Amino acid sequence: MVLFAVSLAIIVGLAWLGERMGRKAPPATDSARILGAVIDSKKADELIAAVGRLSTATDNNTKAIEASTAAAESVEAEIREARTDVRELTREIVRSGK
Repeated sequence: MVLFAVSLAIIVGLAWLGERMGRKAPPATDSARILGAVIDSKKADELIAAVGRLSTATDNNTKAIEASTAAAESVEAEIREARTDVRELTREIVRSGK
């Protein structure tokens, strides 16, 4: 319980300190405020570009996973068909007595 209280006090203290320091920061004309931090527009543009690249990469990964899943399902169907063929061949061998 004491550990929880100490942890909570640290979190609240850091939040208060961050908010206080954020208020003291000089207002910049071309800056953005993200999660209480003031960043310049160049960094904001870089962040937006990075998120865009991440989104594109995620879309590409999703397409690759979908293609891989389709290929795995195709292989599964081929294996099932081969299994049926092997069973039929086994039956023929047993019938022929060899």
